[in-house]
Amino acid sequence: MRVIPIVNTWDQCVAAGGDRVFISYRRPFQTDLPQWSVHRVRNGREVKTDPKGPWYDHGNMTFSMISPSKEKEAVLAQAITWANGQFGHRDFVRNKMGDYVERDVNERFPIPPRKRQTRTP
Repeated sequence: MRVIPIVNTWDQCVAAGGDRVFISYRRPFQTDLPQWSVHRVRNGREVKTDPKGPWYDHGNMTFSMISPSKEKEAVLAQAITWANGQFGHRDFVRNKMGDYVERDVNERFPIPPRKRQTRTP
């Protein structure tokens, strides 16, 4: 049996197995608006949460905002409400990557602290 280290949110959800949902924040890039996106992982495979959405959202339901400093928490609440309505109630908590995962996933498969890289002369 191969052991795969948990280093990010995707790894957490795959390790937990079953049908998992997480919500991640995407910072603005070039002309993109900042947004929260809802992701779903079922038995280690990505499942589209918005299959009819635009190609640039990669099949994930997204919740965009104009002013993150004013809207970020409210738009996150919209994303959580939508995810709970679509996939059943899930208790989301923030993980070390800044994403929101189900509480049991974060407790059973925490992301370990990163080891500092040191240079040798």
